[in-house]
Amino acid sequence: MSQALVAWGKKIYARWGGLVLGIGLVAVISIVLGRAVYQEWDTLKTFHWQLNVGFLLLASVFHSLALGATFVAWHLMVRRLGRFSDIRTNAHIYYLSTLAKRVPIAVWYIGGRLVMYQPI
Repeated sequence: MSQALVAWGKKIYARWGGLVLGIGLVAVISIVLGRAVYQEWDTLKTFHWQLNVGFLLLASVFHSLALGATFVAWHLMVRRLGRFSDIRTNAHIYYLSTLAKRVPIAVWYIGGRLVMYQPI
């Protein structure tokens, strides 16, 4: 009976584990960032915001280029060291776990990658 239960658990995790992990990461990041904004709202209100659309677009372009370059380095490293050569899977794991970089604790960032590469 316990073997069947373990097999059922592995089947459920294989089917829904990545989705639950992705939703969980997004939820935790959103909560942490929302809490930080809420706690610092009085300070944020004191700034006189001036949004320059040109600079915003320029920053977005350069940020995207930098993020793409770091992904290429990540893909080449993981392909060489870990034998994970599927570029779509590597892109999915890299960009999903990169969201967790903004959370103050590195466990979400590093642990997310470890867990997402585990079933492959």
